[in-house]
Amino acid sequence: MRIISKFFSLKSVSITLHEVKKIIHSAVLLHKIREMSSKTQGMLSKEELAAMRISYKSQGLKFDEVEKKEPFSMFDRWFKVAKECTLIREPNAMSLATVSSDGKPSIRVVLLKGYDESGFRFFTNYRSRKGREMENNPNVAILFYWEPLEQQVGIYNQLQSSLPILPTLKSML
Repeated sequence: MRIISKFFSLKSVSITLHEVKKIIHSAVLLHKIREMSSKTQGMLSKEELAAMRISYKSQGLKFDEVEKKEPFSMFDRWFKVAKECTLIREPNAMSLATVSSDGKPSIRVVLLKGYDESGFRFFTNYRSRKGREMENNPNVAILFYWEPLEQQVGIYNQLQSSLPILPTLKSML
């Protein structure tokens, strides 16, 4: 710990103890991954996968907390909490699920670029596979997963495009 602190102070970089711990944790994880990948042969067993199950502390969403008439204000509150959580690197990262013209599902991560009562906005290349799938079938889903908060938010509806590169997903929170 002393060596890292000296390194950062020599470089005149302002860094908090929490950030130093995150850097050390990331380095340790990377080392463990490299170490394990050299030892691991074959796939994990059902038992190994089952042992990975985490027992979450959250009690889930209480229905009296759900703002049925104001889903965007509820999302806004949750998003701001995720944004302030230092353990979430990109709270605006969301999984976007589309379906091809022959019915095959596809999913990838995109970044939220804006949201309000009119919907959720993200950029995409309409000439990409994702763009073609959205043009052929506007039914899509997005999912925000914020593990440190033990929270996920799914939004399912039809895509509406007002600009060639800025699709909007109307909310069905």
